Amino acid sequence: MVTVMHTQRSLLENLDALGVRPGDGLFVHASMRAVGPTVGGVRAVLESLFEAVGEAGLIGMPGFSADACFPPGVERSALTEKQVADIERAVPGFDLLRSPTSGMGVIAEAF
Repeated sequence: MVTVMHTQRSLLENLDALGVRPGDGLFVHASMRAVGPTVGGVRAVLESLFEAVGEAGLIGMPGFSADACFPPGVERSALTEKQVADIERAVPGFDLLRSPTSGMGVIAEAF
């Protein structure tokens, strides 16, 4: 049974109680499971963060992407230095519009 239902306003009040002020910078690594039931879901969480820091503030979140790193399962020690360099040059790198933030959670993905 849900005893507390967050709203954008209650989340903003919680951020204020934590000392978050307009112009602050925040690095947020959070999960909806940890936040709990929220009216408006992930959008309410993000909007409360944006409102808390205001236009002069900065919000950062993890954006790790499996397509922007050395391929998992490839053993570097079995490769020559040239092969490693060729693979590293071929890694596409993180693209804000195309790279998924798989595994980072719905908050980071929506951000």
